[in-house]
Amino acid sequence: MLLEDRIQHLLRQIEQQERRWDQVSAHPSYAQFAAREPVLRQSIARIRHICACFRQAVAHNDPRIPHYLDQLEENMFYLARDMDQLYAALGFATPPARVLH
Repeated sequence: MLLEDRIQHLLRQIEQQERRWDQVSAHPSYAQFAAREPVLRQSIARIRHICACFRQAVAHNDPRIPHYLDQLEENMFYLARDMDQLYAALGFATPPARVLH
């Protein structure tokens, strides 16, 4: 896959996970669940921060982007997994389909 295609694919994945995050964080039971599962909450926060940094790097055409791609693709896998756990724990019927790489 070409570099630009990988970047665009990751940006779409980030956008999808952000939409999922908005649904989860708005759930009335999220605060209680997050208090019981600090490791999961911290994992998601860390990966979301990495995603925000990536978006900023893309916006500024940072020349280091190719060096971030493998790590970010791996992190997106873990974010999707963690979001699936949150969806299940909060009783959402079925998590939306994940975009896999």
